[in-house]
Amino acid sequence: MHVSRRTIMQLSFALIATISAQTAVSAPVTTNAPIVVTASRANRTAEEMPANVTVITEQNLHDSGAKDVVSALETLGGVYFRRNSDNPGQAEVSMRGFGQNSSGRVLVLVDGQRLNTSDMANLDWLRIPVDSVERIEVLHGGQTALYGDYAVAGVINIITHQPSDQPSTTISATVGSDNTYAGHIGHSGSVGDTRYIADLDWRTSDGWRDNSQYDNTDARVTLSHDWNEGFATDLSSFYTYNSYGMPGYLTLAEMRQDPRQTDMPLDNATTKTFGGNLVGKGQIDADSRIEANLSASHREIISDFYSYFVPSFSDSLLDSYAFSPRYIDDSDWAGHRNNLLVGVDLGLEKYSKQDYTDPARTVPQDGGSLDRARAGIYAQDEFWLSQQVSMSLGARGDLCRYASDVITNIGTGAASSSSKIDRESALDAALLYHPTDNVKLYARASTLFRDPFVDEMATLNPSFAPTNGTLMNTNLKPEIGEQLEVGATFTIDKEWSADLSAYRLDMKDEIAWFSLPGSSRGYNSNLDQTRRYGADATLTWQRHDVGLVSLSYNYVDAFFTAGDNKDKELPLVPANVLTAHGELELPCDLAALVTAHGVSAQYLGDDYIHESPRLPTYATLDLGLRYRPHDLDGFELLIGVDNVFDKIYANSGYDWGGPPFGPFDVYYPAAGRTWKITATYRF
Repeated sequence: MHVSRRTIMQLSFALIATISAQTAVSAPVTTNAPIVVTASRANRTAEEMPANVTVITEQNLHDSGAKDVVSALETLGGVYFRRNSDNPGQAEVSMRGFGQNSSGRVLVLVDGQRLNTSDMANLDWLRIPVDSVERIEVLHGGQTALYGDYAVAGVINIITHQPSDQPSTTISATVGSDNTYAGHIGHSGSVGDTRYIADLDWRTSDGWRDNSQYDNTDARVTLSHDWNEGFATDLSSFYTYNSYGMPGYLTLAEMRQDPRQTDMPLDNATTKTFGGNLVGKGQIDADSRIEANLSASHREIISDFYSYFVPSFSDSLLDSYAFSPRYIDDSDWAGHRNNLLVGVDLGLEKYSKQDYTDPARTVPQDGGSLDRARAGIYAQDEFWLSQQVSMSLGARGDLCRYASDVITNIGTGAASSSSKIDRESALDAALLYHPTDNVKLYARASTLFRDPFVDEMATLNPSFAPTNGTLMNTNLKPEIGEQLEVGATFTIDKEWSADLSAYRLDMKDEIAWFSLPGSSRGYNSNLDQTRRYGADATLTWQRHDVGLVSLSYNYVDAFFTAGDNKDKELPLVPANVLTAHGELELPCDLAALVTAHGVSAQYLGDDYIHESPRLPTYATLDLGLRYRPHDLDGFELLIGVDNVFDKIYANSGYDWGGPPFGPFDVYYPAAGRTWKITATYRF
């Protein structure tokens, strides 16, 4: 296995060198003005960043026929998702070879506000309706020195439509299989010197599986005002309501018999979230400026789990506050361009949970509160040695404090409290080289970290805690890692573009659930050291009025490097993920859309000793037909069929074996064939 990894890495590095040598002699190509990548935190373009960066524009989203942000990222962003339900709002993002709880290693931003929360709840992707999105930026690879927590495997930055002086309106409606219906209305304009945009989205579905229904409503408003030539503000607010069923797992026999069925017909949850974000931007002089984000949100989750070993009915609240000011200076030092970024990230998250023994919530059980406060400071400086070569250095220092007040036995009133402080740091060094205008080469070395979720640090659920409630797990360490990466981006003849990166990622103290022998209870603990060798590649061809073809490939070899499971592969990590997407313009204002996904086999979650069969390799095909009449500008009709061949598969499952249960493998079937029709009109 070691020989195979070395061979793969050698081939990857050799390919980058070959590309560089061949492309460096090409003549510069004139391209459109590059898009500023706000995820850089210093407003750089993708060409100016020493990282593998993918930008999905609004036009890309419309042309691809993506029905939600998850399918857009899968089709165009080279991002892999795992699903425990066909509800797109509950998909789990996975980048760079992270398996269980992978969403905790990817930072997701929406207009600068973190979608990640301090607990292990899945990211709510339905909080960002695709019709509200202006563009999506995907930074592959760790960005901890820049962003801190969560940004171990990458950063996904979603920018919604911004207010405009020019009035515009968008309406769309969708109907699909399984009684799926959706609607969107958005309008932007101005009142005096203030610009505004408002969006309202609604989506409902019975779901492909029994008890996988969901009902989602999202509303958002943004106001923009330029106070003078040097200072502007954006004020946005949102409200999201999401009610959904949780069909749960099936055994392999049940999945083969009927993948639509559920053994958990009553499990359900309701999430309500609202919040706001204030962004201020001020120009100090011609070379320097200040920017700041001030955000707050409130989330409530009401969950009913009838299927647990001990039925659980719980209410949880999460209040999050963040303030992130930064200073940016782009000027000349000693005749050389220099870009300096200095910032502070402050955050406070207050989490509380109350369990009950009955769905009417008349008899309280365990409960408690956990707070997490964070303070971080970071700096990054990029110095241009010449017009073609730059060197950047970055550093971050964070302090994270946990505090809990956990009731261990509500019958007696016994309670306990605890606190813990972690101090982390991260460094980043990169070299960027532009041999020509259409070639970017880079090399990076970074250190990374991730702090435990609050409900990893202390478990309140009586079904899983080793006792009836648990004290804070003060022995749980933050995850830390080291990353080495090289990459290349190039364009040929305006129509061809490619991105290629190869990396090595060493992690220590990854956090996972450890079950007590002979019990359904357990606690979170740190794993032995792990390593990932990988490569991400994207190739795109596009010609105006003809079409587009894109291929994205993610390879990773993820395994333990120490401990009892040394050299064994990590669970829930497919070695190969391939996505092919095509758009072909046809006569009569039609366009054909084709998307194929292929994912290789992977071990079940929790199967560290490889005692269970792997989740098999699978491939799916999606087809669509788009109609844009040239005599009705702004109108579009899309007909799509996903999983055309009705492939029955699962990309999520767990090994829950061991005494007293014996071998017990569970699977979460993915959706079979579904269809949709969407009509959109923009004016």
